Amino acid sequence: MSLRVIRPLAALFALVIAVAAIPLSASAQNLTGTLAKIKQSGEIVIGHRDDGAPYAFLNMDQKITGYSIDVCDQVVKAVAAAVGSKDLKVRYVSSTAATRIPLVANGTVDLDCGNATDTFARAHQVDFSLPIFFSDSKLLVLKSSPIKGYRSLGGKTIAVVQNTTSDSYFTGLLEAKKINVHLIRLTSIPEAMLAVTTGRADAFAGDVVPLGAQLLKSPDRSKLHIVGSPQGSNPICLMTRQNDSAFRLVVNGAISKMIGDGELFKLQDKWFGPLGIKLDAATRRAFIDEAIPME
Repeated sequence: MSLRVIRPLAALFALVIAVAAIPLSASAQNLTGTLAKIKQSGEIVIGHRDDGAPYAFLNMDQKITGYSIDVCDQVVKAVAAAVGSKDLKVRYVSSTAATRIPLVANGTVDLDCGNATDTFARAHQVDFSLPIFFSDSKLLVLKSSPIKGYRSLGGKTIAVVQNTTSDSYFTGLLEAKKINVHLIRLTSIPEAMLAVTTGRADAFAGDVVPLGAQLLKSPDRSKLHIVGSPQGSNPICLMTRQNDSAFRLVVNGAISKMIGDGELFKLQDKWFGPLGIKLDAATRRAFIDEAIPME
């Protein structure tokens, strides 16, 4: 996987300047916003997807697990230190692609730990952490399908998961290239994959990481494969409420520490390696370059 687009980091530069002024651990009287809420309640509320493997999903024991959850475990430790709690409780709240942003925006969820892509449109409702991964979008089709990429989609029916980056991206891509397709919006990756296997859709356009994870465990995997050149370079981030720089700084500080000590890359190898997805040197360098200096 290659990183073709590295976003401007103007907002990050302002955040770096703030590091010297805001310590990662604060006294109770100085806490505001989400940190004050967490201090008062004694718990942090984590939003997650049930079907977003390998980012966040329910395992065979119906326990939430995944790459984003492992990252957030380290963030929770930083938050506990910031609020001065030795026994901070974690409460998990399940969400969907349609509900995850409202749950953060309305204060139900303190930190969304899934596979949300940072976009300007979404930034009107929530704030985003530093990226924890970069992912591309591709097409899932039957092996017997003549579809090899986006140029062969004319006249076809394409499935997307509604309210995802792939939904908006492919809508714009197809309109820009004047490709005439019938787009159907579904609620989950398994539903979209089923649409392809049953012939309801000719292809499913989606994030290659959860797409690959679902394909790996699908009973129909021998009939399906992923095609097309990578489209976009999506920064996968954690989501926080808007205008809460103190909380976001703690979150980004934890991520930066994981980048600095190599823990983030170990987790990426753990969760994405089995899918055959590995970061190239340029993308790994991008992570290192955008981490907030810890001193």
